[in-house]
Amino acid sequence: MAKKRHIGVTFLAVMAGVAAVLAAVHALQSLGIFPFVIGPFQVHAFSFWSFLMWALMVWVYVWLVQMLMKVDKQAWLFLAVITVFNLILDFTVMLGAGDWSDVSVSFILNAIILIMGYKGKISIIPSTNVSSMPLLSNILMGWGLEFAVLLFQNEKETKVEDILKETIFKTDYQGRDLIIRMPESFLNSEDLLSTLDFKNHILKSREGITVANSEYVVEKEMPRNFIFSRFLSDVKAGVIKVSDFDEESLDNFKSIIDLLKGLK
Repeated sequence: MAKKRHIGVTFLAVMAGVAAVLAAVHALQSLGIFPFVIGPFQVHAFSFWSFLMWALMVWVYVWLVQMLMKVDKQAWLFLAVITVFNLILDFTVMLGAGDWSDVSVSFILNAIILIMGYKGKISIIPSTNVSSMPLLSNILMGWGLEFAVLLFQNEKETKVEDILKETIFKTDYQGRDLIIRMPESFLNSEDLLSTLDFKNHILKSREGITVANSEYVVEKEMPRNFIFSRFLSDVKAGVIKVSDFDEESLDNFKSIIDLLKGLK
């Protein structure tokens, strides 16, 4: 005798089918086929690990639809388990989009290195948050690596400078400055670009900006990691070249390269 299927079970099966379609879209986004869309911004990114996770979710949801339609008792337990797993995936994505996991500065600096054709043996290691700089510095020092900390002129990085001086860099190290502070006009890495270049190459719009680039990003709550990773991708692809920047930006880029050369 066939099992009678309640309307609620049918509804859950339909929702699981919708979830399978959404997971498939995320899988294609992870391969860079579909862009991630945040407001007016579209960014293509590749992550094979994310693709595997979302592809697994597609298979699971399809199987779940079949089991629910058959009114299989195992489907109920599995539905609860996979829902928790999906929440973990979403939570991971949410953490990656948060301010405290901001690695956008490394995108800007790496783009500048490529634009200026600098060939020095320098690695840019992003700190996921200003507050994690002391821990990262401790780790690098424990590994016996030569490094310096680049700080911009914002309130958070001013505070962490004092912490670094008190806890990490108490002694002189070969007579070199291991904490490099940018001039006062640079509140964050995006201020290394002139307002015009910031609009043309990062915002890709002609909006009027009357404040510093970094202040504009904060005011508009822009996704820093996405827009700056797109900028780096354009530089790597040759879409943006050194000749596309004005004198103000190029002077700032040269200053950064001079700082890097001084670390040898």
